[in-house]
Amino acid sequence: MPCHISATSFPIAFLVNFLLFLTQYYCVFLEATTILANSSTLVDGSFNATCIEEERNALLEFKHGLGDPLSVLDSWVGKDCCKWDGIVCNNRTGNVIKLLLSDKQISGTISVSIGSLSHLETFDLYNNSISGPFPTSIGNLSHLQTLYLSFNSISGQIPMSIGSLSHLETLDLSWNSISGPLPTSIGNLSHLQTLDLSNNSISGPLPTSIGNLSHLQTLVLSGNSISEYLGLAGNRFSELLPLNNGHEMSKLRALDLSSNNLSGRVPSFLSKIKSLVFLDLSSNYLSGNITRDWMGLQNLTIIDFSNNNLSGQIPNSMCSPSQLSSLKWLRLNNNKLSGDLESSLQNCRTLLVLDLTGNKFSGALPKWVGGSLHSLSYLRLGANKFTGNIPEQLCGFSYLQVLELSHNNLSGSIPRCLGNLKQMKTGGGMLEDWMSNMTIEETITVEGFDPMHMLLNLKGVEYDYAYRIARFIRMFDLSINEN
Repeated sequence: MPCHISATSFPIAFLVNFLLFLTQYYCVFLEATTILANSSTLVDGSFNATCIEEERNALLEFKHGLGDPLSVLDSWVGKDCCKWDGIVCNNRTGNVIKLLLSDKQISGTISVSIGSLSHLETFDLYNNSISGPFPTSIGNLSHLQTLYLSFNSISGQIPMSIGSLSHLETLDLSWNSISGPLPTSIGNLSHLQTLDLSNNSISGPLPTSIGNLSHLQTLVLSGNSISEYLGLAGNRFSELLPLNNGHEMSKLRALDLSSNNLSGRVPSFLSKIKSLVFLDLSSNYLSGNITRDWMGLQNLTIIDFSNNNLSGQIPNSMCSPSQLSSLKWLRLNNNKLSGDLESSLQNCRTLLVLDLTGNKFSGALPKWVGGSLHSLSYLRLGANKFTGNIPEQLCGFSYLQVLELSHNNLSGSIPRCLGNLKQMKTGGGMLEDWMSNMTIEETITVEGFDPMHMLLNLKGVEYDYAYRIARFIRMFDLSINEN
């Protein structure tokens, strides 16, 4: 029997159903609102996370071992260490992720408690007076990406535990008093991009594991006592270098091993590092000829092999279209190189700086220098055995600011046209333009790095100028010849 609803009962039934619908909708809406509110609370709450008690205690113990003449650490009171000066926390978890105390004149030692900051990503104590050894607990900082401890007085050896910092990208320990050999575990830093250990007292050979740093872009080891004795049986020097797997260092752009005790030949492993832009092996004990095996480095812009014992002639093929085609800076001064320059270097058309002083080059000055190397701003050929006249082709330089030919056996008259070298009058030019736009790799970003020195002989007195002064000097030095 069909159900019939009267006119009077319809509004009541409709109203009941409508109220039931509203009740159900309200429950769904209330549940959704509650979920959103809880979600919002999580987001908002993430910005209110306070520091973790264990990490707070670790920081206080770290503070206890420090001298603080500027009272920088006076804010390190209270329960919430995330509000302390120099401390940055993860807003969601409250973990300390950055410890930033550079240039604060802080002294003392690094407490072992630092290892409790297991989520630390950046540890920066640059330019303070921190002393004492590395705590081995630093290996507990498994999330560390950046470690800046340069310009301090940290001593002792780098602990093996540093190899546990698997996320480390930048390690700068330069200008300290670190001694002993490098730990083999340094090869475990698989994400390392920058390694600067310059100006310490590190000694011994480089560990073979350093060749495993496949992401390394900048390696600076100058100013240490790193040794590598290559003169063993059969004189197979390059085969004995621990970096002979250099092909794995495919991202290395800057290599500075200057002022060490490296001996033997210029290592052939360099030919495998195609990404190199900067190469400084100056002030070592390298010997033998300049070989061709590393000249295929098309990106190499700066080469400094000065102050070694290299001998023989410069290869004629240097700077051919397939060899060193980007070279702008070549310093081979103070070696034992010999022969004439009749055909050597004439293809190095991009050169801005050429320093061959203090060698045994002989014969006439090459006439092609002023033509082929028209971009040169700085040319030093002093203290060699060049003979004959000064060719007028030297007047062809458009940008030359410094010309040194002193301490040779040159004779004859000085070409009048040398007085027309306009850059000696006006300054500026390609060299200064290039240096003002150097990349990080080209400047090597080493504090105290002086890319150019100038030794001038004025009336029998020699003056040694660093680049910061030398770049303002525009002159030519023809002293102590026979002319």
